[in-house]
Amino acid sequence: MTYNILIGISGCSGAGKTTLVNELSKKLNTAKLHWDDFDEISISPKNYLNWYQQGQDYNSFNYQEMADALNKLKSNQKYHHPILNLIINPTPIILVDLPLGAKHIQTAEFIDFFIHIDTPLDLALSRQIIKICKRNGYGELVDYLIKYPDIRELFKMDDVKNSSDLVLDGTLSIDTHISKVIQEIKFKY
Repeated sequence: MTYNILIGISGCSGAGKTTLVNELSKKLNTAKLHWDDFDEISISPKNYLNWYQQGQDYNSFNYQEMADALNKLKSNQKYHHPILNLIINPTPIILVDLPLGAKHIQTAEFIDFFIHIDTPLDLALSRQIIKICKRNGYGELVDYLIKYPDIRELFKMDDVKNSSDLVLDGTLSIDTHISKVIQEIKFKY
């Protein structure tokens, strides 16, 4: 049986995971999956701050449907995404937006190579501000900024970074990231 190579990309909100997955997918013509596209059919902690303060049990994120998708794609089978209602065809390399990286065992078991985007919190916050303003306007932004001083510790993610195979500097350009990832893929695979 042929097995495809799955590359997981982690980082905090605003690190650039989605951008890197989308741009690499275009450049390499690969299949891709995004963690957020499984939120509606998955279980996450109700309060992330409590989750963090109580020891960060990564197993409390139940993303079984995403794990099933990764398993199918890795085994070279098509996957029908129930939320997006589209068929994802397997490719030799598959890119996965996986914020929790190797720490989320349920999905990590299918990943061959972990990349972490290490983005300074001020840059990640500014990207989140732009994203929120474009999406929903200022009401949601004010709510997010009020909570931010209490939740910013969630975004450090040192344990996820330290369990990665490659760490990218989140201050560098998307083109620099793409070049570095392609270089690593060619070297490893």
